[in-house]
Amino acid sequence: MGTKEIDNTGAILAFTFDINNSDELQQVKQFYEKAIEAGCRADMVAGPTEWTEYFASFKDPYGINWMISGE
Repeated sequence: MGTKEIDNTGAILAFTFDINNSDELQQVKQFYEKAIEAGCRADMVAGPTEWTEYFASFKDPYGINWMISGE
């Protein structure tokens, strides 16, 4: 059985969460830390921005871009 290379160019996942929910914020922070530890590359380091108190953007080893944002 052969293998086929997968091209994830342009794939983007965006997750929003309730910034006022401390449990959700903690889960998102842990998710981000685990992603970076697992080899994801931070494009925008997690933290406050002009539009939210918590935002992060990173790319995983498979070429998929992720964004997490508090609303």
